[in-house]
Amino acid sequence: MKTPSPDLYRIIKSLSSQEKRYFKLFAKEEGDDLSYVRLFDAIDSLEFYDESKVMQILEKKGKIKNLSRVKNYLQETIFKFLEQHYSDYSVAVELQRLIQRIEILFSKRLFGLASKTIQKAEQLATKAQRNTYLLLIQHWKYQVDFENANEKNLNTYLKEGYFAEQQTIEVCKNIVEYRRLNTRLMLITSFSNVDSKAREREFKNLLADPYLKDESKAIAIPTKELYYKILGHIYFWLQDWKKCFETKKRSIELFEKFPSEEQSQLTDYILDIGTAMGALYYLGKTNELLFYKNKVERLMQDLPPKVKTARIYNAYMNVTNNYISTLVLLLDMKEALKESEKLSSDIQKYGMEDSIRIFNYHFCLICFHMGDFHKALRYSNKIINSEKNQSRLDIFNWVKVLNVLVHYELGNEDLLAPLCKSTANYLLKKEALNPVYKLLLDFISAISLAEFSESEKKKRFTELKKELDKTISDPGDKEVMYDFDIRSWIISKVEKRTLMEVLRDKAKGK
Repeated sequence: MKTPSPDLYRIIKSLSSQEKRYFKLFAKEEGDDLSYVRLFDAIDSLEFYDESKVMQILEKKGKIKNLSRVKNYLQETIFKFLEQHYSDYSVAVELQRLIQRIEILFSKRLFGLASKTIQKAEQLATKAQRNTYLLLIQHWKYQVDFENANEKNLNTYLKEGYFAEQQTIEVCKNIVEYRRLNTRLMLITSFSNVDSKAREREFKNLLADPYLKDESKAIAIPTKELYYKILGHIYFWLQDWKKCFETKKRSIELFEKFPSEEQSQLTDYILDIGTAMGALYYLGKTNELLFYKNKVERLMQDLPPKVKTARIYNAYMNVTNNYISTLVLLLDMKEALKESEKLSSDIQKYGMEDSIRIFNYHFCLICFHMGDFHKALRYSNKIINSEKNQSRLDIFNWVKVLNVLVHYELGNEDLLAPLCKSTANYLLKKEALNPVYKLLLDFISAISLAEFSESEKKKRFTELKKELDKTISDPGDKEVMYDFDIRSWIISKVEKRTLMEVLRDKAKGK
């Protein structure tokens, strides 16, 4: 028996609460038979897709005949609604609609109306730099002129139309070259298992490509956007923060000079601001962070509700998450807590899995630093209980260890030894038990099983600090704790002080 597809469920769950409300209003205008709206509500009520549960819900609300047909109708109606809903703010949707209209007018030999529609579509595509659409529009322009042939039309094509098409083709080829470079970058950053030195060589080889060495090779706005995006990412990975910031700043300025409400461009703009903020932190220019964060917040306030898609919200949340992370590194925990609480409701409504995981991790870190270990436990457990989420497994693995430290701080000694063992076994199975994690888990397990005096505990923590310094020999090993200074935590145990006191003294150079 064929397994029911969860595609419709995924489409419905991708809608924001506002989109769901508008959809129901749209459905009422479409007709009297609202059985598909009952199906919509039934599917939307599920946490995970299960067709048998959908049937149970519908039995109570009113059985639907021919469920398969109604499911297909519901899916098509959602697409129809979304196309209409976003037509005012999506250039692509509007261009597709105009091109479809041109084809219909051409088939009916209404060449005058077709030419007027072509002119409108051409102006829109040119203004929005949508060159692939522009090429198709120019094709239809030629088709109409050729079908409605006269000497003037044919001469106009040879003097103007031919060269316009050639120029558009050159821009499209240019875009493809930068897409090739962007694909190479993604392979290096996301799918390469080489060591850091080999990865650095790959980045430098990429930088040597003629299309990245010479900015003049980017001949149009879309290719300049890709040029800055690729360069900024390479400099970020190479930790060349000055060049990273300068490149991202130019990308931000380019967008602001040629603003757009296209979802992909808005998303890239927001993410560029987030990367620029990260570079500013490492450059020590933390006084400029608020300026860039406010840019994003003003943008989100000014955007029409229709444009605030889940993708754009997620980009905004990534920027805010990065800002919170910076506040944690700056030891401004009160401000970090304030920003986290402000973001909390939105992240649950609109956040994607990676954003939610990072948010929960930051909240856990803030609470740990502030000594609120019960709340830190709650947020670390939220992450651990989301094991099915495959995003940011690096953070998930570290939180498994951090959760052990939280239990240690809470004095849950009976839990520590078995928890250390299960955590070590889990990480070993996932090939994620690095030397730092192993050292910490072995230490906490051993110290929880023995009844040490305070002076003996101090001695053991002092020895742990020495072992940690030996273990962290590679600079990359320092990154496995993600904004958590484990060495300072150990010192706080040796000196019987709070973690924040130790960190503040360290920041002052004491």
